[in-house]
Amino acid sequence: MKRRITGSIGVIIQTLNYEQLFNKIGLASVVFKSGKFKDMLNGARPITPEERELVQNFIMGTHDKFLGIVAKERNLPADLLRNTIADGRILSGKEALQNKLIDGLGELDDAFAKAKQLANAPDAKVVKHGPPFSLSRFLRVFGESESKIELQLPETTRAATGIGARVFPAELLRSVGAEGSAHFSTPSCYSGTFLRHSERPRASP
Repeated sequence: MKRRITGSIGVIIQTLNYEQLFNKIGLASVVFKSGKFKDMLNGARPITPEERELVQNFIMGTHDKFLGIVAKERNLPADLLRNTIADGRILSGKEALQNKLIDGLGELDDAFAKAKQLANAPDAKVVKHGPPFSLSRFLRVFGESESKIELQLPETTRAATGIGARVFPAELLRSVGAEGSAHFSTPSCYSGTFLRHSERPRASP
């Protein structure tokens, strides 16, 4: 996609220095450490020149490894990358193509087609995986609502769990496309019927 963001080729470590804030409110940092560099990003004190050099050398070493991988995999001169786009900038899809960081532009379906071509598997199917079903996560989507529905559990489930009925937002009922009631099932023993309050069976006088 032309609007896709590619990059950036770069490495960053950052921290905050709150020494002056601590001084203003009367707090002090107390540190016990096994070596002089163990708290080198401690924001309660200034960074020393030795620490600054150590961190910067680490950054540049990691950056060189990163840049080398990109240069190798994209068959590009490392010096060319270092002197042009390997400075932490981000690129649009069009710019990435112009700089040979990608092979082409396309949508998700184009990527699926290319993967099947490279795998020599024209009949392959795309399988999408999601998180396992969770009733609590499912219900959290709907939040609070003034309109409620009641879940009546089957007799066997009520006996096993001690749960007789639960009340949930009405959006849950609408989400399954039902007008008056909706059946549901989960991988566990919970199965039953959703009923609107107006449709709840009334006890005989």
